Amino acid sequence: MDIEDKLLKIYFRELKDYKPFTPEEEYEYFVEYKKTGDHALREKIILHNQRLVIMVAKKYFRLRGISKLDILSEGVSGMLKAIDHFKPEKHFKFSTYAYFWIKAYIINFIDKNARIVKIPIYILDFRVKVMNYIDEFFHEHERKPTTKEIAKQFDMEEEKFLHQLNIVQNEYSMSFKIDNDSEDFINYLTLSRDSASFYEEEDRKDKSEYVSMMISSLKPKIKQAISLRFGLDGHAFRTLDEVGTIMSLSKERVRQIINKGVGIIQSNLNIEKERHMEELSSLIRDVPDFPKKGIVFKDITTLLKDPAGFKKAIDAMKDVLANVEYDKLASIESRGFIFGGALSYLLDKPFIPVRKKGKLPAETISESYSLEYGEDTLEMHKDAINKGDRFLIIDDLLATGGTVGAVKKMIEKNGASVVGALFLVELKFLEARKKLDNLEIFTIIEY
Repeated sequence: MDIEDKLLKIYFRELKDYKPFTPEEEYEYFVEYKKTGDHALREKIILHNQRLVIMVAKKYFRLRGISKLDILSEGVSGMLKAIDHFKPEKHFKFSTYAYFWIKAYIINFIDKNARIVKIPIYILDFRVKVMNYIDEFFHEHERKPTTKEIAKQFDMEEEKFLHQLNIVQNEYSMSFKIDNDSEDFINYLTLSRDSASFYEEEDRKDKSEYVSMMISSLKPKIKQAISLRFGLDGHAFRTLDEVGTIMSLSKERVRQIINKGVGIIQSNLNIEKERHMEELSSLIRDVPDFPKKGIVFKDITTLLKDPAGFKKAIDAMKDVLANVEYDKLASIESRGFIFGGALSYLLDKPFIPVRKKGKLPAETISESYSLEYGEDTLEMHKDAINKGDRFLIIDDLLATGGTVGAVKKMIEKNGASVVGALFLVELKFLEARKKLDNLEIFTIIEY
């Protein structure tokens, strides 16, 4: 998870205590604010309407090359404008009125900053609607829609639909060309699918201290800008305009300073990650000529007997999954059980064992796969898979990919899907990824 996601987590966690107003409260607070101009009351109105900003901003989080924080900040600016213009005496709902301003500010920001070549705002908005429809369709039908089905939904000829979307995609990925291959097209649109993991329960104090620690080595101006923006000084989340006013800087200059700081932090995190991975790798020993002559076996038992190393490995595997959406963990025997069990406990996800033939007691499903000399069979309990389940496969090591490929086939044959596979170690020289049909692979240590 990058620094931007960590900062968003803090922000979302802060808002859990601020419920939307009831209609009566909304009217009362707005009438009072319009009469008195009370700053504290204005801040209360802002905080209790932040969820509306998030609801609108989330629709644009998938656009490539645009900071989620910037989108959110522009949405807040739109809400501030709505508060200034709202007239409670007309007895309209504030959310209905504010939605226009929030959306307008976000789209205007995207139009000005996201591209070199300008694209009409209605086309940008159309792209977001298409992505939202893909999500709704997938939920209802448990598959992605074809381009023909999407075009029909928007009452357009397929050729015209592809042409319109091609205008947008050229601005975000000049190397990708949309054609009539529906699967490639849909995969492109959903490439930056967002995760609900932002909304997981987190301990705010620990996270705030963690981010404060990360910015402690930055230059004073960068540290101040990030602290003010994300409420690390004990104040609520501030907009770029508010930070600029406090620091006597323009909004754009504040944005540049924060982006620079985020870049430095990300670079430091990458260095720290590489150091941690080297430490983990040093705990894995090589055993030559095992299980047969000429093979160097990667023995993880030396890592497992080191409590600090094992914890670091599990924590790293957990962090990798922060933005992955899945329902169940399919863990492959036997070493996969070690990591799958620990992750199941930490992530509160069902642990589904995958075992060799004849090891499971109840009714099973099975899949056979080829070995260097012969064949083997894996099994899962039949009642462990429900139609529409999203599985993540867990094992200790990715070598040739035969085992994980068999598990993937077994799950998909029974109406569920596999969103990815996670391994502690990957032997990259065996090129297993090429054999796994573009399955998303997550690994911690690579050889």
